[in-house]
This record gives sequence, structure tokens and C-alpha cells, in this order.
Amino acid sequence: MAPLVATGAALLAACAGGGPGSPRSGEWAGTVTTAGNVTTVINESGSVWGGPAELVESLSIGVESGDGAYMFGRIDSIGATEDRIYVLEDRPPAVRVYGHDGRHLFDFGGAGEGPGELNNPVTMGVDPGGRVMVQDLHRVTVYSFEGEPLDTWPYRGGLILPITVTLDGTTWIPWNWRDDEGFHAGLMAIAPDGSEGRRVDGPDYDYEPWQLTARQGGRTMMASVPYAPGSAFAVLPSGAVAQGLRDRYRFEVHRPDGSVLVIERAIEPPPISTAEAEWRTATTAARLRAYQPGWAWTARPIPGHKPAFQSFSGDRWGRIWVQRILRTDEAPDCEPSPPSADERVLLSCWTDVMGWDVFEESTGRFLGSVEQPAPFTFRPPPAFLEDGMLAVVEDEAGTLMVKRYRLALPG
Repeated sequence: MAPLVATGAALLAACAGGGPGSPRSGEWAGTVTTAGNVTTVINESGSVWGGPAELVESLSIGVESGDGAYMFGRIDSIGATEDRIYVLEDRPPAVRVYGHDGRHLFDFGGAGEGPGELNNPVTMGVDPGGRVMVQDLHRVTVYSFEGEPLDTWPYRGGLILPITVTLDGTTWIPWNWRDDEGFHAGLMAIAPDGSEGRRVDGPDYDYEPWQLTARQGGRTMMASVPYAPGSAFAVLPSGAVAQGLRDRYRFEVHRPDGSVLVIERAIEPPPISTAEAEWRTATTAARLRAYQPGWAWTARPIPGHKPAFQSFSGDRWGRIWVQRILRTDEAPDCEPSPPSADERVLLSCWTDVMGWDVFEESTGRFLGSVEQPAPFTFRPPPAFLEDGMLAVVEDEAGTLMVKRYRLALPG
């Protein structure tokens, strides 16, 4: 079959019902090529939304002092259904449940080793049908909509990844296994009845990780070269697997039916200035030399630009959220801290402004970019809603809050 090639202007005009012609400023323009079961979408310019979108705060849960139902110790994961917000906390361990009006409803879980109790919770998945799956150190506990323990699944994972619940109710959790091909670290599907299903290995790309290694006695300390490209992958709620190498803006979406969607976007990743590269090299080396005196840098140097993207997330409304560094801001007249083994006390003059590029999963078209609100944090990852997202925010006083943001499109 001959490849199908279409310009973004023609595609946009067809969707809007207008005639052919050059795309107006802000309109999406790109090239779509299909060969066999692989469709490649090159997003060349513009966006479907016509420009960047904004996240506008619409709800905040959390206080510095007062009612204990609204005070958080440490939040490990968040999730939501149409009428509830779930917050996984581990100080003390519990799942706290709120309405979308911010009112506290009830808690479940609690500290302990018994059925339905939590020891050291790590992450959580929320099924829109009403189940809540909480990953502990060695097991996954399944709760009902009202917080009653329903089942316990074994857990043999090593990756710290969010639990993904697909539209058919399948739960994907990190999983380690060994077979004739060797050791694997990936994800495993668990059906709603608890039976084990398909396993997905991490992407196997032919590249050498940019690793730094320090040794002391019989112990080894590993670190990555700052901003070195690597691989990323995730299972989307549709059941498709998104994967790619972060050295360029190109990734693949492997669908359950065997077809593959390749998405590319023409961008210039933020550059790494000589001053920032020298400072990050010195501070990384100081940390490793504190572990192994005399340690020498033998890996490749810090690259000249930030990675093209960081990670993938999907939502139940057919969007792919690609987290990336949108730009790097440098503080004026700033003097960074001298190299130190303790990164917690370092003053950096460079701030990476994070955000997302959002794509339509069915077509691969670029919808638009979204900048994270300050002081938004990506740990734990946000929970996506049809009209926005939930996120964890920590203010200057150290107060943790769960905030809901509405996605405001241009115009």
C-alpha cells in the first residue's frame, strides 16, 4: 500500500469544515504517513488548541493547623473518581477520602500488618468503577468504594511507578521476573478477578546509559550524568504502551490491536549553559568523591541541552501528557553554592520550568502545552481529570495541600 501523506492544513480544514489553504497562526500543521500498521505523525507547528493552556486553581484541601482531617504528613499518591478524591498518606498510613467540594468523608487502611492495613504504602491506583488498589512493600491491597478490603495481590516489583488502571478494569503494577532470557523489570497486568495477565518489559533500546559509579569497600554508589538522555515508558488507560528515548522528541504508542502510532514534534530542547554544566559537574563529582575519595569523572560530559521529554502519562479521555522541561530560568546576579556532597543545602541559579505537551491519543496531533503552576510538585504525580488535574503542593511553611486545577484553553 502506498504511504498516505497529508498536510496539517488539509487535515485541520477537513475537521473544521473549511476549505484548503495555508494554516493560520497557531493552527496545527503536520504530516501524517501510514505504512502497514505504523502511522507516523510529525507535528510541525501550531496546535489544535491554538496556543498554550493554563491550569487555574479551583479547590484546595489542606491546612497548616486545625482540623486533623485536613492536615497531611506525607502524601505518596492521589487519585479521583467522578465524585471522590483519594489521598494516600503514610504518616500515618491511610487512604483519606474527600468530596469534590473538599469536604472530608472518611479514612480507611490504617497502620498494621493485618488484612486491609498498611505498613509502608508507596503508590495507589483508583478504578473509576469503585476499587482502590494500594501498593505496599510486598503486596497490593484492593479496597471497595467504601474502603472495605476485598483482596490482596502479591507484589514483586522494583520500579517506583504509579499504578495504572485501564478502561477495562485491568490494573498494571511494577513487576520483576526471571525467565530463559534473563531478569526483567517491567509491568504486569492483573485482571479484576486477581488473575495475572500480560507482562510488559521496559523498552529495549540499543544505547549505553550515562552512568557514574563510585565504590567504597564492597559497596557501590550509582548516579546518572545530569540531564543524560534515557528511556521512558508507561501503560496508558487505553491499554496502549507509550515508550521512547529522551534524546529526541519522538515516541511510539503500541496499541492493543498491534498497530503503532509514532509521534514526533519539532522543538528545540532548552540549552544547558556552560556555567550550569560546570556547576552541575562539580556538585555531582563532589557527592561521589565524598563516597570514594579520589573518584574521577570517566563518563561522557553533561550534554549541551536538556532531554527532549521526561515521562508519559495518559488519561481516561484519550490524551497523552508528555512531561518535559519547557524552559530554564536563570536568576539574575546569582552566585551558586560551591560544590558540596549535600545536595539539600545547595543553591542553584538555574530553575527548570516543568510542564506538559498534550497529544490526542487517537490521532497523535499536538493539542497544546501546559505549564505547571508554582509551587506545584511532580512527586507524587498528578491525577488527571476530564477538565484538569489534581496535584500536591507544598508552600513555604511546609504545609501540604491537594489542589484541583481547571484546564483553561486559549480563548
